[in-house]
Amino acid sequence: MDEILLIFYLWPARSRARAVALAEVISLLGDLHARASEKGPLSEQGGLFWILLPAENLEAARVRLARSGYTAAVDWLEPVSELVGHKKRVRGAAKDALQWHHRWYRRHRLFEEDPEVVREGDPPHRAYIVGLTLAVNLGIGRGASLRM
Repeated sequence: MDEILLIFYLWPARSRARAVALAEVISLLGDLHARASEKGPLSEQGGLFWILLPAENLEAARVRLARSGYTAAVDWLEPVSELVGHKKRVRGAAKDALQWHHRWYRRHRLFEEDPEVVREGDPPHRAYIVGLTLAVNLGIGRGASLRM
């Protein structure tokens, strides 16, 4: 069974909640045999974590990723063997190429949260229903009756 590595990028405001975000993703993808990886590429960036997933479950995982509240984007890595030039760039994917453990990979975006949708859901941008508040003096202990 071939496994692929997924890179999860946390929202900047959630970067300290890595353990919670990881637990959330394992809960979402656990039945697809997803498991956490302790190490992965781009670790120097921070605010990310890695998941190993059987390759045949990639599409099923894509559908579920929109339910993750901590994840801004997810990439998956495709191993690439052909290198080009002295700068060691992968043909046709220079900006998406990365090297990890002496192997080259091409990054593919699997999921990315739409910033406009996220913005609309932020508390300052939500629509709220505000009802009338009626102040009532019950007069407890004074023998008064309820008046409105």
